[in-house]
Amino acid sequence: MIRRACCLLSILWFSINAKAKNIEDDGLIIAEFKGTFEYLYFPKNPPSLNKIAKKYGYQYILNASFFEGWRGKAQHAGWLKIRGQTYASIKKDRQLTHVAVLDQKGQLTFFDYRSFKSSDNKNTIEFQTGPLILDKNQVTNQYINGSFNGKGRYRRTLLGVTENGNKYFIIATLPTTLNDLANKLLKKPIFQDHKLSVINLDGGPSVALYSRDNPEMNFNTRSKLPLLLVK
Repeated sequence: MIRRACCLLSILWFSINAKAKNIEDDGLIIAEFKGTFEYLYFPKNPPSLNKIAKKYGYQYILNASFFEGWRGKAQHAGWLKIRGQTYASIKKDRQLTHVAVLDQKGQLTFFDYRSFKSSDNKNTIEFQTGPLILDKNQVTNQYINGSFNGKGRYRRTLLGVTENGNKYFIIATLPTTLNDLANKLLKKPIFQDHKLSVINLDGGPSVALYSRDNPEMNFNTRSKLPLLLVK
């Protein structure tokens, strides 16, 4: 079974400086960025965000999607393919509704796992997660309501993208439902005049964020989580 309270850990290096905004009144932290990233997988004894940051100097470290097992012996929940090598197969799961695909040019797309076809390009990164909560400014109630935790109030981590290619890491440090979170995001000035798509990257006690340049954004940085995205 998927450990619903746990997440993948992800790290992103951005090709430009991220624009970070901490929305203190509703617990949202939003980082805007462009660029590509790599995926690292540490299924056994992962180090904390603080230790990883100190060793490698990454700009951002944050949790991402779901894993199975436990942090000392973990496996990605659902499809995971990194630059031509497959680590986990498609999982038929109402939580993991989509596969996030990042191509070599930095284009990020979310595909419904039921119709997803893996790329032959060895420069792509593909990982299954979910549910999708916004599709070009439309709240995807069918995915949220069908998921295991969409209606519950939890801390959240999400990945977003707009039609111009800008990407967003979104952390909800206060418990919220995915429906409420989707509607809050649509009202943010940073997303006005854009078509926003957002996918859930798990939540609960595993939500964690490290920021090298904006330490006020740091949250739960002692966490030890097994899957990493890096650039």
